[in-house]
Amino acid sequence: GMLRQASAISSATPVVTGLHDRALSEDIAPEKMQLHDVPVDIVCTPTRALRVERPLPKPTGIYWHALPRHFLQSSAPLRVVKAKIEQGLGLRLAPPLPP
Repeated sequence: GMLRQASAISSATPVVTGLHDRALSEDIAPEKMQLHDVPVDIVCTPTRALRVERPLPKPTGIYWHALPRHFLQSSAPLRVVKAKIEQGLGLRLAPPLPP
C-alpha cells in the first residue's frame, strides 16, 4: 500500500512470495481474501516457482480507514505519508480504528 500510494510501484509491478511446498494451495477463493491481503503474481517454494494465472486486483494505496491506531503510532513513515496526503488534499483522512 505505501509504495503504491507513493507512486513508487504500479499495478504492473510483480508481487512475489515464498512459502513451503506443503503450505501451497492451488486455489484460494477470492471471497476469503481480506482487505489487508495482497494478491501475488508469483509463488516460490523450495522446489518450484509458479505464476498465478488469475491474479486479483492489487491495492491502490493505503486503506487508512482500516489501519489500527497502533500501526500509525509505531510507524514514522506511515505518519509522514499521512501528513503529506492530508496537506496535499487539504483535509483529514479517516481516523485510524482503535487497536
